[in-house]
Amino acid sequence: MATIKFRESGGISGQIRGCELEFTSLPTDVARSLTKLAEGNAKSGRRASGARDALQYEIEYEDKGHAMRLSLDETTMPDEARILIDYLNSKSAWRMPD
Repeated sequence: MATIKFRESGGISGQIRGCELEFTSLPTDVARSLTKLAEGNAKSGRRASGARDALQYEIEYEDKGHAMRLSLDETTMPDEARILIDYLNSKSAWRMPD
């Protein structure tokens, strides 16, 4: 079963939020956003900029032994990712650092 792990960190306070969801539980538009973002990331190699105090977003997608990891931040996040990030944030809770 395909799973998504989301983690938001950074910002001025450095607090961490995150969630883990099944891909099949995502609304259609959110799933489409993830798919487009993954395809675009594979082509462009987009990564987080490392900007100081920017919110960092990590998304891991695992399905049948295959894994994909996206790293974005507020300064590198494409517009099409906003619906995905907003949805994952709405499902997230505060977490302790690893």
